[in-house]
Amino acid sequence: MDKNRSGISYQCDLTTKNKERSSLKFDSLVILCDGNKKVGLGHFYRCLHLAHSLFKQFNISILWIGNIDNEQIRYLKYIGHQFDYSNNFDCSVSRITSLSKRLVLVDSYLLTLAHLDVINKHHELCVIDDFGSLDLSSTSTAINFTVDASKYNYKAQTNLLGPQYFLCDSRLDNVRDKNIEWHQKTEEKLRVLIAIGGHDRLTIGPKVASLFAHSKTTEVTLLGRYDLIPNKHNIKSIDFTNNIPSLYHHTDLVVSGGGLTKYESAYCAIPNVVLAQTSEQYNESLSFAKSGLCFTVGASKVERLSTSKSANVHPFNWSVQELFDKADKAIQTRKALVTASRHHFRNSSTHSVAKTIYRKHFLGEKEVE
Repeated sequence: MDKNRSGISYQCDLTTKNKERSSLKFDSLVILCDGNKKVGLGHFYRCLHLAHSLFKQFNISILWIGNIDNEQIRYLKYIGHQFDYSNNFDCSVSRITSLSKRLVLVDSYLLTLAHLDVINKHHELCVIDDFGSLDLSSTSTAINFTVDASKYNYKAQTNLLGPQYFLCDSRLDNVRDKNIEWHQKTEEKLRVLIAIGGHDRLTIGPKVASLFAHSKTTEVTLLGRYDLIPNKHNIKSIDFTNNIPSLYHHTDLVVSGGGLTKYESAYCAIPNVVLAQTSEQYNESLSFAKSGLCFTVGASKVERLSTSKSANVHPFNWSVQELFDKADKAIQTRKALVTASRHHFRNSSTHSVAKTIYRKHFLGEKEVE
């Protein structure tokens, strides 16, 4: 049993892998993706989960190209991935034209048809998408794990659509298994994780943490970098972690900003409330809520309503009462969430997607999924 430095154990049959490797179409994956304060970290992490599964299971070497924060760069190097910094997405696309033919994984809202043409001339292409706004008919594989994915008319050669293809840290599988079997809260205190996103653009995390911390029977963990942290004994602040599964393992309720975190929470069958950061996230979260996977707070147009510093004005158009009502309902209906999670998600989904990608793009099998 081998164990990498991130603490993940896995089986490694070198003889089998070496035999397979000699017959592969490609032996490496290039990722075009940004992860920084401007675009957030959701794109980065879903690429990371898929790429590292390919790296661990099938010995595929990984090269990242993009504008990624230093903390994430250090982690990539730590787990054995290669990285080439690029200031903008156009430069990233141009840079891969000189590389030998290989599989390119792209996850970016900046992707255009012109970019697709350039990439397809030199490489095979796999795209992770959210909103179906781009014609991906020239793409070899399209991945969209959102609940709305089936509404879009994807025409890639292979389309992996819906939450059953969710890309997450494989260590969440253990959290999911535990919570699927756990039906009643036994701890006296409520453990709340406030995780608005890799970069909380509206800086609402501390406010939400402070609201929940008013209760002496609540323990709050605030995830994210903030200049001002509420000074309360029952609030623990964590700037950053590459071990999010350890937090979920000790969490009864998650409050997120509507991105990847709500999918992670639902996959783990943890009650979760969404305070969307954008209108797009809000609308997608409504579909997620209709599927029984979360509760949403706020009106359809999510934006700052005022620059006033008055204590009575919130940066979001939601009320404190609505937040607490939805939180209570999420906790009370956890059994229904377990049922919805079982229905919409596939166990070990990242492993399954990685296996499909490997069979199609690296072994060259024609019939997959």
